[in-house]
Amino acid sequence: MPLSEILVLALSLLALILLMLYLWRRSVLQRAQSDDPQVSDRLAAVSGARLEEGERRASLIAEAIESAVQEALAQSGDLPPASIDFGTAADGSLEIWLGEARYTRVEDIPDQRIRDAVAKAVAEFNR
Repeated sequence: MPLSEILVLALSLLALILLMLYLWRRSVLQRAQSDDPQVSDRLAAVSGARLEEGERRASLIAEAIESAVQEALAQSGDLPPASIDFGTAADGSLEIWLGEARYTRVEDIPDQRIRDAVAKAVAEFNR
């Protein structure tokens, strides 16, 4: 069998595998949305998260939790003096920025209101 035929066969097989993975992932997400409203809500929260202009890069989950924290603080009227921005470090860990101060652990944030809002947002997301 010539090398060109082997390459065509290999590329065709790879394309078929990628198509199957795509269809499988799509069906899993559709099943999760229709079967479990909590999973559907989480997927909607993550898919609704957006990286705003001027924000640090963050995973969609971090952005969704950041949005929930900001919403909770706004509703309670406990707006912190500095802006809140979640980011994802190069190693994949979470960074929470309050103005120019960077925190890698929620426990290190000096403002109890923000720590409570983060804990509540994470708990709601994990439900």
